[in-house]
Amino acid sequence: MKNTKKIIGIIALVAIIGLTIAACGGGGGKLDGTYENTTAGFTTSYTFEGNTVVMKMGGSVLAEGTFEAKSGELSFNFSNGVSDSFKYSLKGNTLTLSNNNYGDAVYTKK
Repeated sequence: MKNTKKIIGIIALVAIIGLTIAACGGGGGKLDGTYENTTAGFTTSYTFEGNTVVMKMGGSVLAEGTFEAKSGELSFNFSNGVSDSFKYSLKGNTLTLSNNNYGDAVYTKK
């Protein structure tokens, strides 16, 4: 009986750790830092820190706000009232965002 309780405790602990890791970055890792995409000489970037995000286009701040990454979806709520969500994946230094309106965009961590 004592060993059964230990095994159940270990299984519960492993499950909690797994869920915590998944919640931190549903798309494959934790978003932190600046990710850039340059297309046709025009750079767009997202800087993530904690739960805040700053979006820049052409070096100028376009929007600031908060984000939530959960279950492979990245949702933005900007202070200018704009909100949007994307499917995302984070693999190493590569962030891929995709949705039906914009298609896929690949950003590299700087």
